[in-house]
Amino acid sequence: KLIDQHYYAIASKATILPPSELNVPSDKFEKQFGLTWEAALAAGNVYNAMEGCAVLGITADEMDTQWGICKKAKKLVKFGGGFYCGLIEIEGKPSVYVFNGFFMSMRAKFTVPGESIYYYVVEWDSTACSWADFRGQVLGPTDPAEAPEGSLRGMIMARWQELGLAAEPNVGDNGVHASASPFEALAERLNWLGADLEADGFGSALLNAGIPEKMISMWTVDPQVQLLDGAKGSLFDALEDMDAADCMAKCKALTRGNVDSMYLQDGPEAQKIAEVIPYFPFKGIPRFYDIGGFLKEPEVFQMIVDIFVDRYKALDIDSICGLDARGFVLGPPIALGMKKPFFMMRKPGKMPNTIQSASYDVEYGKREGMCMPRDAIKEGERVLVIDDLVATGGTLSSAIELVKMAGGVVVECACIVELKFLIPSRVELYKKLNISDVPIWALISEEVLNNEAELGAEYKDDGEEH
Repeated sequence: KLIDQHYYAIASKATILPPSELNVPSDKFEKQFGLTWEAALAAGNVYNAMEGCAVLGITADEMDTQWGICKKAKKLVKFGGGFYCGLIEIEGKPSVYVFNGFFMSMRAKFTVPGESIYYYVVEWDSTACSWADFRGQVLGPTDPAEAPEGSLRGMIMARWQELGLAAEPNVGDNGVHASASPFEALAERLNWLGADLEADGFGSALLNAGIPEKMISMWTVDPQVQLLDGAKGSLFDALEDMDAADCMAKCKALTRGNVDSMYLQDGPEAQKIAEVIPYFPFKGIPRFYDIGGFLKEPEVFQMIVDIFVDRYKALDIDSICGLDARGFVLGPPIALGMKKPFFMMRKPGKMPNTIQSASYDVEYGKREGMCMPRDAIKEGERVLVIDDLVATGGTLSSAIELVKMAGGVVVECACIVELKFLIPSRVELYKKLNISDVPIWALISEEVLNNEAELGAEYKDDGEEH
């Protein structure tokens, strides 16, 4: 388990995940092998390395040999860092596509009974030795033949027979591994030492910088992330050779560009929350979604607050605005979790000394403008707007107008529920109002809200029109 976690980016494709759960670039697969990824998957002849060994009835070393054969025959494609697929063709056996076939042999070197892994925790003065010099001069390059004589890999290369090694070190077996960055070092301490994130020096610094624990945990397995230039690539590669301060700053910048990866709309967390949000007819609306459902479930309510805090604490929010009236329920606990000020936007006449937006349209009629205190925000402040549900976006458009009137910037409008079937009309409205640049995010869509309320004979539709 330690090895599989250590090499998770490779191991996940080789031993952990089935091919159907892998994010295979279809265009690269088809270009290399001449058939679509969907067709290969449907045919049932794609396997991870562990499955491939079982199907073909071969050992890890035999798979490694076959991997070398398919690589030499140019029947192998690289999808990304630590992500390969090869066509394994053995006479008398079915031809199969295998992911990361090299890993089984590589893994066996660490897991064979009787072998041991030795690891060390080292510290040094960063003013005396940069991380790049630690790797280049103290550790030595990946290819030990190019390593300086005084480096660890250089010394192992020069003395491999004296040290009792079975073969001369090479790029694949170069004698010693070391962390490539402060973040990779953190990931390895968490894995090998069972370190506590909050107690770890670099871990606590990342948390204090506003990087969510969930994001840090996701990153410890070196996923493909959205890089600062817009491309996708290895997280570990993006942080390689950086000293602690620069590494932490880049982690924060990468967090901003990857917040969507933490909680997917209609993902596992959303589906759990959707179970306690009922719907029922209300004043002509056939499916009125009632957030009162999760307010009755403290654990679910806390989960929602935690999700919103995780998403927004790394986005440099200055203040949080809640819309009348459900935003008053959601906004304060989120603001407390982020330690940010909260202010209300209300219907006209409910507060003194306010500024008011123009009237606006909603999916079921027209409404007066929203109001907010004149002194709620300062020029240039970054505001998060919170409501329970977004439909056509009329109410949110009024909030965006008000924040702009006050000189602020709306970072995002956040809702629990989004009615996706109304997105086209919302997009059209926001183009007309010239606010298309303001993003809208919601955790749940109507596609997973299937909890129809059981209404008794005593039920009365006696509320005000919504």
